[in-house]
Amino acid sequence: MWTEQECGLLLEAVQRSRLSNTAAVDWNKVAAYMDGRTLKAIKHRHWVLAQMKKKNELDGAADRNKRSRKKSVSILPEEKEAIKEAVRIYGEKSWERVAEHVAKAVGITRAAPLVSQIWFYGLCPKTQSAPRWNEERNSRLKALVKEHGKDSVFLSYKFFPEYPPPFLSRLMARLGSKHENSDPRLFRSRSPDALIEKDKKPQGK
Repeated sequence: MWTEQECGLLLEAVQRSRLSNTAAVDWNKVAAYMDGRTLKAIKHRHWVLAQMKKKNELDGAADRNKRSRKKSVSILPEEKEAIKEAVRIYGEKSWERVAEHVAKAVGITRAAPLVSQIWFYGLCPKTQSAPRWNEERNSRLKALVKEHGKDSVFLSYKFFPEYPPPFLSRLMARLGSKHENSDPRLFRSRSPDALIEKDKKPQGK
């Protein structure tokens, strides 16, 4: 069994025993620092420590990505207006063009899918004027999905004309979750309207 002190000594010995200008290690030199350990045991332990380091780095990167996804994205009023203008010009299908238009207009670059979400969950008049989603509507949606599948365009046109297809796609993606009966416009912690209202609040409150 290797102690924490021995592991530290091993790593230090490896650093000292690296051949100049290469990544190779003089393992015989390393072994001279490690009394009572065979060369095979030393190499294996170094490999284990390297794998542990790699895993910690990957876990750290995953945690950072998770935290970054939780960060709120502030939406400025001028960006809001630029998105509205771009949608009037290019419609609700050319999101790459909408994103490019917004970037040129206000200097804020966002991925096309995010711009689409900002529109459909915070700015789209049809979405905002649609009735609040509830358990009754969700039960109906589940039954229709079971019968017709998850074709959001068909379901919107035939059964839910007040809700745009992307809105229904979002609702269908949540079927089976604990939030399936809640309205995504209210549930989404980073919904554009919520962010805009948050930005309007006076500092210190």
